[in-house]
Amino acid sequence: MSKINRYDPTSPGVLRVSKSSFMQYLSCPRQWWFNYCALYDVRTPKSEAMIRGTAIHEIMENALIPTLDVRPIPVAVAEEAAKTDYAHDLGVQNLSDLLQMMSEDHKGLNIISLEEKITVYDEKNDCELVGMIDGLFRHPDGGVMIVELKTGNVTTSKMSKFRKELSFYHRILRLSGRFKSEEITHFCIIAPDCEDEKLANSLLNQKRQKRDIYLGNTQGIVIVEPIANRSINNCAKDLQKAVEGIKKMDVPMKWNDYFCVEWCDYHMSCETELTTGETVVTV
Repeated sequence: MSKINRYDPTSPGVLRVSKSSFMQYLSCPRQWWFNYCALYDVRTPKSEAMIRGTAIHEIMENALIPTLDVRPIPVAVAEEAAKTDYAHDLGVQNLSDLLQMMSEDHKGLNIISLEEKITVYDEKNDCELVGMIDGLFRHPDGGVMIVELKTGNVTTSKMSKFRKELSFYHRILRLSGRFKSEEITHFCIIAPDCEDEKLANSLLNQKRQKRDIYLGNTQGIVIVEPIANRSINNCAKDLQKAVEGIKKMDVPMKWNDYFCVEWCDYHMSCETELTTGETVVTV
C-alpha cells in the first residue's frame, strides 16, 4: 500500500487532506479508499455536468478579475461566456443577474481573491489541509465572506454539506494566518441553477437568521449568512475523526440500497463483499 498511496500512515511525509478527500471520507470511507488508494491512478472521463461546472467557474473568475478598465458585471460575464460553449446557458445568465444584484446591494463587489489554492499545516491533526477557494469577498460590514459557486440544483438536504465544505475553508484560512477567526464572518453560496422553491421559502421564513437572499427571475439563488460557531465546531470534530480514520486505514462501507446502486461506481464490489465476505476491486 505504501508504494501507491500517499495516505498510507507508514509512508514518509505529512498526510495531505483536501476538501474533496475529506468530504469523500465522510460520505463513505470505502468509496474514498477506492478513489484514493486502490484505484488512485484511474481517471474516469468527466461528465457533461462536470465540464459545464468547470466552465461556469472559469467564466465567473475571468469576469470578476479586477482590471484597470472594470467591465460591468453583465458585460463581463457575457464576454467571457462567449469564449465558451455556454454563451446561451441559462445558468450563466442567472449567474450574471445574481452577481449584479449582490453588487448593487453591496455597492460593488469588494473582491479579495478568486480561485485561490491554499495549503496549510494543521498541527492539531498533524496533517496538511489543501483547498481551492472559489472566492473571498469583503462583506459590507467589513468581514470576510468565503464564496462558493455551486452548479446543479441546490436543495435543503445539501445545505449542511455545503456549510461543512465552507467550514473546512474557514479552518484553512484561519490556520494560514491571513485572517483571525473573528474576521471571517460570512459564508456565501452562489447557486445559479437552483430551482428548489422549498429551500428558498425555508430560508426566507427563518426570521431569526440574519441572511441576505438574492433570487433569480426563474431560478438561481445567492445565500449570504453569518458563520455559525456550531458549523465550525462540527467540522473540526468531523475532520479529526476523518484524519484519524485515514491514518488507520479504517475504511468501512456506508451501504445504502438506493444511493450506492444509483451513484457509486464501486457498488458491485461492495455487494460482493456483503454477500461473500470477500473484497473485490471492480470498476
